[in-house]
Amino acid sequence: MEIRTDLALEAGGQENIRGVSWETVSRDGFTVHRMRVATKEAAERLRKPVGKYITLREIPDNYREDKIRSFADIAAEEIASMLPEDGCVLVAGVGNPDITADSLGPLSAGKVIATRHLRSTPAAARCFEGFRSTAVIAPGVLGQTGIDILEMIRGISPEISPAAVIAVDALAARDISHLGKTLQISDSGMIPGSGIGNRRMELSRKTLGIPVIGIGVPTVVDAATFSYDLTGRDISGRIGEGMTVTPGNIDILVKDSSAIIGTAINLALHRVSDRDMIISLMS
Repeated sequence: MEIRTDLALEAGGQENIRGVSWETVSRDGFTVHRMRVATKEAAERLRKPVGKYITLREIPDNYREDKIRSFADIAAEEIASMLPEDGCVLVAGVGNPDITADSLGPLSAGKVIATRHLRSTPAAARCFEGFRSTAVIAPGVLGQTGIDILEMIRGISPEISPAAVIAVDALAARDISHLGKTLQISDSGMIPGSGIGNRRMELSRKTLGIPVIGIGVPTVVDAATFSYDLTGRDISGRIGEGMTVTPGNIDILVKDSSAIIGTAINLALHRVSDRDMIISLMS
């Protein structure tokens, strides 16, 4: 049966596959996996596009403020390394805000500091020195709007001319231990809904013509994949197919993860020496 996961690490990132290189390092007590899919053949085998995938393990609990700051700093460095030096960045919160397990994108986007409208003149730009031109959208999902997010980004791009897009979305994992605990950052973009078989239009350099950084945290496990891992049985065509499993405390996991993602994006975009100013502007 098809094993569904959005995490490159779970798709075979630590196997010895030609065209795939990876390293694991420890930073401030966190495990960071860096994986690069370099060839078309490797991409087809992993079912992941060619590109770089960064996986940060063990998102800290919200009561460990020192750990949260360290985790956000590491994520911010990885995001910044994938962005062009200059130009407006469009942050897109992908997902349905009315469904808790799918609300990571909109919640994260709501914490990103939008500055494009504050830098419209040279004088205004000087007042916000260090803040990068940033635009933010969280347009809902196709079932709510009748418009795919790729179509929305293409529609507004001529007006704001983004140099890059950061797309944030909830992911699907294979291993339940990754739910709400693993952050993936990739320069290959994303295909919303692919982890649960509900594929939408791809957000990538190929479809938009500019760099697309995909960021996500797994919030669900495909029920068929979960059942197969537990029992070794394929439930295709039976009761349970098409369902997803999510933790009982998913509201807390999504809230905490979105705060960390929002902080990391702000730190990656806005190079202001006063970190506390960034945090206060998010409140």
